Amino acid sequence: MTSQERQIIELEAQVEQYKRMYIWYRDTYENRNVLGVLKDVLFKRFKPKKMKAITTPVRAIGKMDNSTAIRTQIMKKIDKSSFFSTHTMDEKLLKIGIFIHLFYQDLWPEVNEYLSKLGINFDLFITLNEDDPHCGQTIEKIKKEFPSAIILKVPNKGLDVGPFIELVKYAISKNLSYDYILKVHTKKSVGVNAEVGEWWRKKSFESLMGSFTVVSHILRLFLSRPSLGMIGPYETRMSVSPNDIATGENANSKNIKIMANKLDIKDQSLDFFGGTMFWMKWSILEDKFRGRNISIHDFEPGYKKDELLSHAMERLLASMVRDSGHTLYEMNKVNDYLFYKSTRKKICWVHPGYGIGGGNRVIFDICQEQMKNYDVYSISFMGGQFTNWMKLNHNVMLFSSMDEARYFIDTLKVDYVFATGWQTVDFVKSLTTVEKKFYFIQDYEPWFADSDGAKTTYSNTFNANIVIANWLKTKLKQDHNLQTTFTKIGTSTNSESLVSEAPAEVKKLLFYFKLRNHHGRGADLIEALLKKLVNHKEFELNVIGHEDPQIDGVIYHAELYKQALVDLYKSNHVYIDLSRHRGIATIALEVAQYGVVSFLSEKNYGLTEYGFDDAKNCVFVNSVDDAYEKICALAKNPQKYKALREGVLDLSASFKYKYTVNDFNQIVDIIN
Repeated sequence: MTSQERQIIELEAQVEQYKRMYIWYRDTYENRNVLGVLKDVLFKRFKPKKMKAITTPVRAIGKMDNSTAIRTQIMKKIDKSSFFSTHTMDEKLLKIGIFIHLFYQDLWPEVNEYLSKLGINFDLFITLNEDDPHCGQTIEKIKKEFPSAIILKVPNKGLDVGPFIELVKYAISKNLSYDYILKVHTKKSVGVNAEVGEWWRKKSFESLMGSFTVVSHILRLFLSRPSLGMIGPYETRMSVSPNDIATGENANSKNIKIMANKLDIKDQSLDFFGGTMFWMKWSILEDKFRGRNISIHDFEPGYKKDELLSHAMERLLASMVRDSGHTLYEMNKVNDYLFYKSTRKKICWVHPGYGIGGGNRVIFDICQEQMKNYDVYSISFMGGQFTNWMKLNHNVMLFSSMDEARYFIDTLKVDYVFATGWQTVDFVKSLTTVEKKFYFIQDYEPWFADSDGAKTTYSNTFNANIVIANWLKTKLKQDHNLQTTFTKIGTSTNSESLVSEAPAEVKKLLFYFKLRNHHGRGADLIEALLKKLVNHKEFELNVIGHEDPQIDGVIYHAELYKQALVDLYKSNHVYIDLSRHRGIATIALEVAQYGVVSFLSEKNYGLTEYGFDDAKNCVFVNSVDDAYEKICALAKNPQKYKALREGVLDLSASFKYKYTVNDFNQIVDIIN
């Protein structure tokens, strides 16, 4: 092929692209402007009545519509198949529902691609056409990605609107409650104008769920403007349909009256998002549909271009918003989603040191997930180099002084900075160029470190203090009047299979030996236990940590890195971590994914919060002697060990770091 022929082909492709753009522009944006001009002339009889004054108080920015007490009552009753019912969350975090009518099931990969990049946690509701022979295969694909997805097979009635109402009614019946919901569907417009349908769907998808930054912008709009009830694409907001223009009248007026009477909808003005893809305040839907006798069977079957009850309902969904005293808002040229889609903020984590403890690696796991939505950096101006995590591919830097670290943050124009240990809080406080500051608190540090210095850091004016356990949230509030937001850390960091077959006997024991001068962490307890077990030649005693216990017969591995640490985890059968002040056993969560059974000090703190259950997936001990006796007993009971191992693998699969980071995204970018 000559260069001239290639150029002709490229030009022809560009012409086709411009044709598609013209069709989209003509059939949506231009028509929308024309329709807006004609609206008052053609349809004065639909002029909205004067709205009553809003009697309910406007909520404060960043607060939930429902009180914590109401939400707690609801949580006791909600359906256990939903994501939010099975995962503890802070009352400050938004609860999101996503409602999808997947009529064209071949578009699931496209929909899934968008969902995987949202960067927030959500309950997923999906309807499928019950007559589609591929339902079984599609459900299997959906459940693989979203195990808690609620999927209903429904008759082909009401286009995408009838199935949506069916899902809303289902959620209400199960006492599922949300702050905001997203409604989309697999629009194709086959048989009418497939090119327009394709562009309509993709434009709507991009502007409503094109990326985390798009979604976070939309949610911030809701939070900052309490009057907003519905947000949709500017291209699809319209007053009437092209069919109305062609006929010179409102083809749906009769059906609008029918549905408005049925649902007691006062407003009947024509201002809506064509194609019914939008974000909406859930309380509006719940107030309107709770107790109403309406279902998918109230709508006609099959497809028709216009004049269906579902077309009337498409318009009345926006009327519900106005009836409730709220307004519509469009993603327009001022806040175009294309700008937000490509925007990435810079996050910097400031570490006090790099020991083998679980705290740093929790942060590194969070960093791994944050890289999907942010530019991420880890820095320190004290201690050794970052080398102790299995996957460490975000930007990691070591500085010789605080001034050097500050210059880096200022020069790079970092947006958000995290203090991660009490030694780093003053440094983060001193930064003047960052947009937001956060303190990530994984344990009650006065138990282990400089008591007065650590306690002082609990008086700060950061944008948020984030904790990983409810007990810690409660303690910091009671003892220091520190407001915090709770988010649960993951128990699983790897998706690939990491587990070999269970050993026939329990022989290899792994111990975490902490710093001796951190008395509350229990190094002396581990030392005493090792001295008792070293006489049992049937056991191989492996120790990791900051200091060598220096006991004959004990193999000290110091601080292993990356694959060497993984190999040690996988080769051991039991992990022992004793402490005088038990918080979250982060390494116990880490080794769980390798099928390692943990022996842990029994305390009334974070163990049960994270699903550790004595004699089911771990062993609780209350002293050195108790630990010794239970280790020896388990070594003689391979069946019990096998059951515990299965239990700890189930625990590991129960929660992933992507869910942790989805909560972080809300805390960092949306709710404050």
